[in-house]
Amino acid sequence: MFNLGNAATHLLAGVRYYIVKSSVKWNSSLGNPYANNLARKSYIEDQIVAFAESSGINLRGADSVDVVSTEHAGGTNPNAPNHVTVHFLIGGHHLTTKHIPV
Repeated sequence: MFNLGNAATHLLAGVRYYIVKSSVKWNSSLGNPYANNLARKSYIEDQIVAFAESSGINLRGADSVDVVSTEHAGGTNPNAPNHVTVHFLIGGHHLTTKHIPV
């Protein structure tokens, strides 16, 4: 188990974190995704921020996001909508992984 430090203290005190667009980072292994389609990149980032708010991940202390895939379909469910895979982080440590529909 890692030390959550101030994040855990803030959670216990009822401080709510917010995922904001500037906290959404694209994993360096992806290079420069959507370099030729910045509107799509911005839309995806907006969807991630909206998901964080509506799902309650903010309440769990998530304070940043590492986007680890570009938009893709399927997975184990071939009928699943296109999505990106993201790691929600707290204090730089992995909190949870989610597929965000885009």
